[in-house]
Amino acid sequence: MSTQEIYIDPRQFDNAVGDALERGAEGGLKRVGLKIEKLGRAKAPVDSGSLRSSITSQPRGDGLGTTVTVGPNARGHMGAPYDIFQEMGTGIYAEDFDGNAVAGRHRIKPRRGSALRFPTKGEGWKRVTKIGWSRSKGGKLKTHISSSSSQYHGDMAVVKSVAGVKPKHYMRDAVKETDFEAEFVKGFDSTR
Repeated sequence: MSTQEIYIDPRQFDNAVGDALERGAEGGLKRVGLKIEKLGRAKAPVDSGSLRSSITSQPRGDGLGTTVTVGPNARGHMGAPYDIFQEMGTGIYAEDFDGNAVAGRHRIKPRRGSALRFPTKGEGWKRVTKIGWSRSKGGKLKTHISSSSSQYHGDMAVVKSVAGVKPKHYMRDAVKETDFEAEFVKGFDSTR
């Protein structure tokens, strides 16, 4: 038994068939982007939630000209400027998207000064609302509430260098786990 491959170029149709194929292709690509977005959010490491909430899909163009960008800050917002360090790792653990070691990996050392200073794991920045009291001239107690601010509570680490952060590959894994064909077909069919 032999197989035959058929290629259809929607641009050859100047009617409803071509339009339907264009809409279907656009719907299929958007569906694939949304699936990768959903998996990426589920796999992203979470501390404050900024990274997870910054993962979006952004379609551009229409029909066969549709492209979909998926990942942290895909819409141009700066929700998690550290996303690349979580995905690819840093220091001696730095990798490229395919998991290959990056040339020139090294321990992270301070650029200025003699030591690095950072919060220890498990502690961190917390929202604090400062409340103060004072007495008015008449002797009445007044409450003063300052605006919420972030303050650090906990121990600080001071070290000469650090090895870095191991890569999490949350977006790479999301792409690998997405069944592109099945999602594309579902998106294509939903446009009918």
